[in-house]
Amino acid sequence: MENQPRREVGLNLNDIVGDPGKRKPIEEFDVSIRDRVRREYLNMGPCQPIGHKYEKRNMVLKKEVFKIFGLKDKGGRQSDDAFTKTGCSNWKNALERFNYHVGGVNSCHNNARIQFEAFQDQRNSVQGLFFRGHDESSSSSNRGNFIELLLWFSELNDDVSKTLFANAPANNQMNSPRIQKELANACASEVTLAIVNDIGDKVFTLLVDEARDVSMKEQMGVVLRYVNNEGYVIERFIGIVHVIDTSSHTLKCAIDDLLVKHNLSLSKVRGQGYDGAYNMRGEFNGLKSLILQENPYVMYIHCFSHQLQLIIVAVAKGIRVVNDVFSYVSMIVNMVGASCKRKDQLNDEELISGRGKNQETSLVRPGDTRWGSHYFTLLRLCSKWSSVEKVLEVVRDDATLRDNRSTTEGLIERMDNYEFVFTLHLMKHLLGITNELSIALQKKDQILFKPYH
Repeated sequence: MENQPRREVGLNLNDIVGDPGKRKPIEEFDVSIRDRVRREYLNMGPCQPIGHKYEKRNMVLKKEVFKIFGLKDKGGRQSDDAFTKTGCSNWKNALERFNYHVGGVNSCHNNARIQFEAFQDQRNSVQGLFFRGHDESSSSSNRGNFIELLLWFSELNDDVSKTLFANAPANNQMNSPRIQKELANACASEVTLAIVNDIGDKVFTLLVDEARDVSMKEQMGVVLRYVNNEGYVIERFIGIVHVIDTSSHTLKCAIDDLLVKHNLSLSKVRGQGYDGAYNMRGEFNGLKSLILQENPYVMYIHCFSHQLQLIIVAVAKGIRVVNDVFSYVSMIVNMVGASCKRKDQLNDEELISGRGKNQETSLVRPGDTRWGSHYFTLLRLCSKWSSVEKVLEVVRDDATLRDNRSTTEGLIERMDNYEFVFTLHLMKHLLGITNELSIALQKKDQILFKPYH
């Protein structure tokens, strides 16, 4: 029997009901439209009936997130029906019911919350997932993401199942490391082609940044920003290019080659956005200027959020006491997170104190240039202050070398120093203000100036 083309399933908006208790379960929708259904539900917001007369014994409390994602905890327990379908009328013991529903770290509530946050944050990347497994043999319980997904897909599709694993010739398993890489490259090519086709003959903006990877190779990442046929502003990552250096001429040649490779023209570029490094924004020999020489209509915009970060870095490093605080904070975070054992000790202290329940217990290591990360580091450190001190005391007492013991003792004394604590809280307050501004500057719908014609 020949494969039939997949029937395109549309969404009937009549199935989108505001009341979570009356909603069609997410698993009853076709798998191809479930994400769209979730977005429709989330866009509706909480269910807040207006003008409804509540019965005395029929007060309803529902929480739609759990029904939208339909999760179970690791023990297989489904979320409480009182929060998804039937409602709650036992208000005398409501607090106890709420605590039971929230449960532990792996409860339905917390799993649903994590899925909800991840679903809202579409900018998250899957590039950090391991493609191959440590043990890909048939006896392994986890053969890696590629083979496990292949097994899952073969269970859904009989045609695929007939050509894989036990049903395939021994010399044609199609799952070797080389084949996996070729398939990944083929998928990347198809995705890139879809992006290029979506751009078509439209004008677009060029966003470029360069960085050095773990193998000490200079890499240039390129993102294209354009307006699609539906009128939405779209940003698409088009590729990473290895460059021998980060001079403006090298970057310009790499951009030209990348655009030619994908049948895109520099004449269609109307905007360019880079960081504030001289090789990017230089008036005479910067990448901005080289592109303007070829296309005078390409407006250069230095990321406003990045400008804010540069100002914060310059001011903070110019004040000795502030610079010292962040140096000591980095040392404290590095000392506490230097090993799994110390992280476990911090987790244990948090659980004993009752502050670590259902919370992220790791300390965030601040980045060198992304000063927004320093704000979250200070928040975490302040919330775990006593626990961090106790872990440092354990590290000091267990230290076998005199230097390590002295360093840890110095960090403990610093945490008890008034000037250090005062400056830390002052910077936490100031970075909280600049963090809100930074987030506002990064909003896609933010219009900071009126375009000229």
